[in-house]
Amino acid sequence: MNRIRELSRILIDGQEVYHNVPKDGGAHTAVAKYNLTDNTLTGLDGTIYSGKSPLNKFTTSHYTQINPQRVKNNNAYKECYVIWNEKHYNMDEWVQGPLHSFIPRNI
Repeated sequence: MNRIRELSRILIDGQEVYHNVPKDGGAHTAVAKYNLTDNTLTGLDGTIYSGKSPLNKFTTSHYTQINPQRVKNNNAYKECYVIWNEKHYNMDEWVQGPLHSFIPRNI
């Protein structure tokens, strides 16, 4: 499996990334937007996730808020997803599928 982990190679500027945490029989969804200029994710609350693994920091923060017991069992590339043409793709699926059809980068 292709294991691209650099967000600048798999997301476009302004693309939204979603993460769900089970809560009260449903799910609590966090949303962040990708910023290509500084390779960060920015949550809707203004929190900026940067550094080596912004995606993992995003999911860890979400778990800390909603279900702190689960923070250590975090797999950001399986749990986060993007929506493209009304379909949900986790980050691993995204790298293997639709990503290749529209991002004009050599990945």
